[in-house]
Amino acid sequence: RKGIDHPFGEVMNEMGDRLSDAALLGPLAFAVPAPLALTALVATLVSSTAGLLGRALLGERISGGPMGKADRVAAISLAALAAGLWASPIPFEIALWVVLGGAVVTVAARLVAIRRRLEADSHVRF
Repeated sequence: RKGIDHPFGEVMNEMGDRLSDAALLGPLAFAVPAPLALTALVATLVSSTAGLLGRALLGERISGGPMGKADRVAAISLAALAAGLWASPIPFEIALWVVLGGAVVTVAARLVAIRRRLEADSHVRF
């Protein structure tokens, strides 16, 4: 919304999103193997960074891919429900594998989208 949004608001939004990823995934390191939880967290941060690179290079944030923020929250929320019903951390472990795999695919999709846009804009193949 032109004239209403402020660039620093975008900074604060992105920082809040990264903090919420850390708050959502980080504590799971106490319920499942810590390397899995931390690797999933790093993968989501790299995925977000890829989207932000689109903003820096193309002027718009690249949001494609199968594991966006809403998808991560949905996966962990469903895992929390299942973990509560079965009194087991295994649903969290499964959800983290889904988040990790989805984040890796999302990184690839975003980087491909950025590359294609850069090639189209510059008419140069990279």
